[in-house]
Amino acid sequence: MSEKAIAPEEQYWTLRLEGAARALAANNFGVSVHATAGEAAGHLVNGMLGDSWRGTVNFGGSVSVLQSGVVDLLLNHPGADVIDTYDFNKDPAIRAKLRREHYICDLYLCSSNAVTMAGQLMNVDGLGNRVASMAYGPAKVALFVGRNKLCATLEEARDRCSNMASPMNNIRIGYPNPCTKTARCMDCNSPKRICNYWSIIEKSSPPERIHVLLINQDLGF
Repeated sequence: MSEKAIAPEEQYWTLRLEGAARALAANNFGVSVHATAGEAAGHLVNGMLGDSWRGTVNFGGSVSVLQSGVVDLLLNHPGADVIDTYDFNKDPAIRAKLRREHYICDLYLCSSNAVTMAGQLMNVDGLGNRVASMAYGPAKVALFVGRNKLCATLEEARDRCSNMASPMNNIRIGYPNPCTKTARCMDCNSPKRICNYWSIIEKSSPPERIHVLLINQDLGF
């Protein structure tokens, strides 16, 4: 009996994810490849951390993280102290204070707006808390990255940030910025502009402080 043929789409994404993983590893990122977001969440909590892990967890405004289910897993982990900065029932001043605690947490969870096939991370942020925490502060950073965020070059990555991630996030959070009408960046001067802080991370330092969980699903924006 012949082996089951691999569907072209599956083979394509497997090759893309494996190529990105090699490039990220060469740039000193920790990296793992997963079939689903749920598998990635289980790998982080049960494999990378384990039952004996103890520490504080904070997370940025990431649809990918929420879709993965990792927050619920960590809420049930006996050693994880999860700090929820996105509980909108809390006073805004308290939420702002909790966001500043990103920088001293043991584990920070977020995603990346784009990952290049050369193993670089590109991000755009409104307040700067996410890009700042990715670069420095938390002891460990785990990024949940769907295959839809892979880009060939930095130029393509920037286009993705401006013309896909930002308009979608503006629509998601209900900010009436011009891109919600055009689905393209208008380089606005809106007081609610969310494209204020840009970052490119070429390598992880210390090595493997940033771990990228590549996921063979479209995830987040």
